[in-house]
Amino acid sequence: MENSVTPCQKFVDLLVGVEALHLPKGEYAVAGSGPLAIRNIREAHDVDLIVKRDVWEELARCRTVTGRKKNCIIIGPVEIWKDWMVFTDLIDEMIDNSEEIRGFPFTKLSYVVAWKRWMGREKDLNDIEAIERWVNYPSLKGGACSWLQGPLPLAR
Repeated sequence: MENSVTPCQKFVDLLVGVEALHLPKGEYAVAGSGPLAIRNIREAHDVDLIVKRDVWEELARCRTVTGRKKNCIIIGPVEIWKDWMVFTDLIDEMIDNSEEIRGFPFTKLSYVVAWKRWMGREKDLNDIEAIERWVNYPSLKGGACSWLQGPLPLAR
């Protein structure tokens, strides 16, 4: 039997990049597909972070800002966003109401669903269906995801 790695386990490896940034607690949250990956709903290939204005300004002074709107800083697998499309005005609220999972703040699934509904792409609609299945069927939360409690086993 093949030893398969879950989306959640793969995502943990990416979180090492977030830990290395030493961002202040309460000033950022994992957004995008990260809240899905940490719950083993689907894979994420990078880590999208939303940050409060002061953190963005500090990072932008010492890092290269990219993107059409000069709104992203990329550090390895971590993408730090100054804005979050039509949800930009909600960034502070999304961060303040984030859920701590294994020591990291993740945007609530309700925000993820709202953002994905607004995006409306096929992959977003598929993600919404997957989130609804995860929420409605508690058995999906066990097994490989049961290790959501406690600190992450990050490499130091």
